Amino acid sequence: WITLLETAAKTLNDPVLGLHLGQTLSVHHLGELGYVLQSSDNLGALLLRWQKFERLVSDVAPLQMRLEQGAVVLHWAAADYLGALADETALVSMVHFARQVTGLMIGPSAVHFVNAAPADIIPYTAFSQCPVLFEQAECAMYFVSAIDSLSLPLRQPDPSLLAMAEQQALAQLQQLQPTTDFVQTVRACMAQQAAAGGLNLVTVAQALYVSPRTLHRKLAQHQLNFRDLCEQVLQHLARQYLADPRLTLTEIARLLGYSELSAFTRAFSRWEGQSPTRFRENSSAQ
Repeated sequence: WITLLETAAKTLNDPVLGLHLGQTLSVHHLGELGYVLQSSDNLGALLLRWQKFERLVSDVAPLQMRLEQGAVVLHWAAADYLGALADETALVSMVHFARQVTGLMIGPSAVHFVNAAPADIIPYTAFSQCPVLFEQAECAMYFVSAIDSLSLPLRQPDPSLLAMAEQQALAQLQQLQPTTDFVQTVRACMAQQAAAGGLNLVTVAQALYVSPRTLHRKLAQHQLNFRDLCEQVLQHLARQYLADPRLTLTEIARLLGYSELSAFTRAFSRWEGQSPTRFRENSSAQ
């Protein structure tokens, strides 16, 4: 993620890429979690659900909340610092998302960044509409009128949708292993590598900064082999993608690293005992 952000900022020659990128994110980019958040009654409930299900989106730098002299502070531990671009994208996307779901131009009363101040801070204050401080002890947003902000209703709360989406999100969360689990780390890496042109031992090992032999040995210690784990990851991703009606079968095949739809169809039929088309139809009917 950090490498992608840095590469994009350099290629686009955009010194405030985090500000621009954060304002493009929406509920649809979060999948089922987005529907859970959007269906909350108010911003307070939304934040609590974000903390509960955050691992479905990111296993790094979890959001923390605390009360400080009457203000609610959303912050990230200094030990989880990922760099200026990642911090900017995270903070801006949260404010932008809150404005989307409430329909109001709400924002924090102060923003703190860990990194040194850029040459021009005007874009930051223009977006947040509050003081923005740099070289602080932690990355954080302060909300002084917390009670009023957290009680703001969302534009389209839907209790029935919330119940269904939250149940599905809980099921996905229960499938995740603890964040320290090596196998979960490998699974996450495989999911990232799949769309980059298919999975193989060398590329996954390189992404994990280990040798192929070390990766093979560590998986063997967990009674796993690389090929079987690849199959599990691809099958899990395929089921998730097929649940999204916006994705065509060809797009899903490409996201999973298959050069042809027919190859994906054969693999999926072997995993599930039915074609991707039939699986999608049956899931929609349920």
